[in-house]
Amino acid sequence: MITTTGFEKGEIARHLRDIGARRVLEIGAFKGETTRVLVDTLAEAGGSVVVIDPMSWSSEIVRNGIVRHTARFPRVLTTIERLLHRASYEPAFWQNVGGRERAGIHLYRSLSSDPRLLASSDPVLQSFDAVFVDGDHSYAGALLDLERWGGRVRDGGLVLVHDATPRFPGVVRAVEDWSRSTGLEAVWPTRDSLCVIRVRGALAERGLPVTHVNHAP
Repeated sequence: MITTTGFEKGEIARHLRDIGARRVLEIGAFKGETTRVLVDTLAEAGGSVVVIDPMSWSSEIVRNGIVRHTARFPRVLTTIERLLHRASYEPAFWQNVGGRERAGIHLYRSLSSDPRLLASSDPVLQSFDAVFVDGDHSYAGALLDLERWGGRVRDGGLVLVHDATPRFPGVVRAVEDWSRSTGLEAVWPTRDSLCVIRVRGALAERGLPVTHVNHAP
């Protein structure tokens, strides 16, 4: 899916209101359609949204598009990525979220896997009420986002995963493995593709118990 459906946007807003979210991380914003929902919802409580996205067509088309479906022709893919390096969809992002002056948005133009970002001591990146994962749809990429960023969600918070359907087996397998390793239950979508994981306990401070996890659809 390119963006969340109307139903998913409504569900995201409902879940965030239910937990009284004030700090939310979005991994993979693309042109900001879901970001607008996050910002509008958190604005009701004076909250803010942290966005991690390279804002680059090279990453969106090559890394999160072509490579997601095939790893063939690496030289061609490298050439395409180099040609698109300077092209950005950031203007469309700001237009969709209400402009650069819109309060409550912290944009990090980066891949979520960037070691410098992961190691950053910026307090804005340390703890969240919820994380919305919609970035790299490969197994390795989705698992890293769940482990490194999902692990920063507070007790009682949420990890929301987009495209958790058989169409994206890497995302499904990453959710299964992370849920099993943390002992958290993944509530799989019965409509559209939004998977909901409620965090129990401080993940960064405990071991990795194994427990039963719901089967993916």
